[in-house]
Amino acid sequence: MNDNQIIFELQNIIGSKHVLSSEWRKKPFTKGWRYGEGKALAVVRPGKLIDIWKIMQLCIKNDIIVIMQAANTGLTGGSTPKGIDYDRKILIINTLRINGIHIINNGKQIIGLAGSTLFDLEKKLDKYNRDPHSVIGSSCIGASIVGGVCNNSGGALVQRGPAYTELSLYAKINSNQKLELVNDLGIDLGKSPEEILSNLENKNFNSLDIDSGNKRASDNEYKTRLEMLMQAHLLVLMRTQGDCMVLPAAQERSLSLR
Repeated sequence: MNDNQIIFELQNIIGSKHVLSSEWRKKPFTKGWRYGEGKALAVVRPGKLIDIWKIMQLCIKNDIIVIMQAANTGLTGGSTPKGIDYDRKILIINTLRINGIHIINNGKQIIGLAGSTLFDLEKKLDKYNRDPHSVIGSSCIGASIVGGVCNNSGGALVQRGPAYTELSLYAKINSNQKLELVNDLGIDLGKSPEEILSNLENKNFNSLDIDSGNKRASDNEYKTRLEMLMQAHLLVLMRTQGDCMVLPAAQERSLSLR
């Protein structure tokens, strides 16, 4: 397909309003906060998970590079194109319209859809007297939950350990060059991609459908590793400064994490 045909197909999937193809409309999405700027065929803003699936199928069929983007608040250049030395067309999929947050397990865990934000998560967790995994400077300007996990962020809450999960739902291209949906969320959502994505987005599941097995949604070994690191530091201190006195209280010190 040529560029116009691809744009037309994208408009058929999500509507012309959410397909940005003019340079001035694409600019906020093709330039990063600190660095990273490049060209893209278009920026699309899907409103449903199934829309992302259909857009991805179109991109694979036409050998288009996909850059997934939420709030574009990152400082590493990973949310935008960089330069002009790409060998194929680029499409940016901005996910902010898909911003649902599902609270599960009595507030102990959440499911954040692709464009859900840390700011919204803070508000939803207030009534559970809990905080998000990340409280970072860009929370107030729309940083996404997924971005926080991908960047292993902790921010002001680094004392709790890095943002971490082994539970996710994602798509991959298999050996036959076909798009494949992988459900590693630990939730029974159905069989077909359409069924899985619809049930997840609409929270069409209950507690009996949730079984995480031995997979973790947080780094629950962080406290132990940190205590071991502190003990090793004290040992080095004693070896390198043998003439100083290490108080018993310091030897037994440990970190108390919530």
